[in-house]
Amino acid sequence: MEIVADSNILFSALISGKSVYLDIFRIAKVYVPDFIFLEIEKYEKRIIKKTKLKNTFRNFVRDLFTEVTVIPIDYELTFFFLIWCIRDQSAGLYLIMAL
Repeated sequence: MEIVADSNILFSALISGKSVYLDIFRIAKVYVPDFIFLEIEKYEKRIIKKTKLKNTFRNFVRDLFTEVTVIPIDYELTFFFLIWCIRDQSAGLYLIMAL
C-alpha cells in the first residue's frame, strides 16, 4: 500500500504519539512532500505543547521519519497547477505526488 500523507496526518501522529502510526508507516510506503518540514517548523511549538510524548518525543519523531519517503517538489512544474488549485494549494501538491 502507498500513502501520500499530508501535514494533518503527521501532526496527528506527533501529537498523539500512538504507536499505531508507526505500525502503519512501517507496513505502507508513506510519501510526504518536502515542504512538510516548513509546516512542521511553523507549528513546532504548538505540536510540542500538545504532544502526549513529553520525554520520548524526539525518539518518536526520529522513528516516524525513518519510515517516510520525502519527495522533493519541482516548484516550477507545479506553479501552473497551483494557479488552477488556487483554493487549496497544498492539496494540489499532495495530488501531484499521488499521481
